Amino acid sequence: MPHARFIKADLERILRHGAEGNHVVITDPVDLERLVSFLPDVGEGKSSHWAGGWKTELIIVLTRKNGETVVVKSDLDAWSEGRGDWRFKPEFKTFLEDIFKKAQDRKQSGIPGT
Repeated sequence: MPHARFIKADLERILRHGAEGNHVVITDPVDLERLVSFLPDVGEGKSSHWAGGWKTELIIVLTRKNGETVVVKSDLDAWSEGRGDWRFKPEFKTFLEDIFKKAQDRKQSGIPGT
């Protein structure tokens, strides 16, 4: 059972040329927990000396129960809160594509919540 550190995640893909389907809101506790599993210790103030000069391709805004937010930026290989970089597990990209596809399918079906 997810421990619900966060109640919502807004994911914004930085796409070029006005592509559709670049924003997803996750509120499902299972999907949220899976997302957070790719971000160990997110929102806990950890830092590292490793940092790269990559371009942001994804912005994740995690919302806590009390309304506070944690902003994570990523190039899809690594993620950062601004105090160092951490590598994603290889399966993160598959998870991300599944989440965006699920949202696109819901939108095409006329189901709210996308």
